[in-house]
Amino acid sequence: MYRSMKGSAQQVIAAGTAVLLAFFAVRLVPAPAVALGVAVLAGLLIGKLSVFGESGK
Repeated sequence: MYRSMKGSAQQVIAAGTAVLLAFFAVRLVPAPAVALGVAVLAGLLIGKLSVFGESGK
C-alpha cells in the first residue's frame, strides 16, 4: 500500500509541475511554438530529479 501511495503522490507532483511549467513558459515566451519547446526541454531536465522516482526515468 505504501508503494502505491508513494507512486500516486509522485505522479500528482509530476503532473502539477508540468502544469506550472507550461503556464510559466507561455507567460514568459511570446511565441507559442517556442514556449512549447522551452516547456518540453525544461520538463525533460526537471523530470530527472529524484523526487519523481521511477516516473522520471
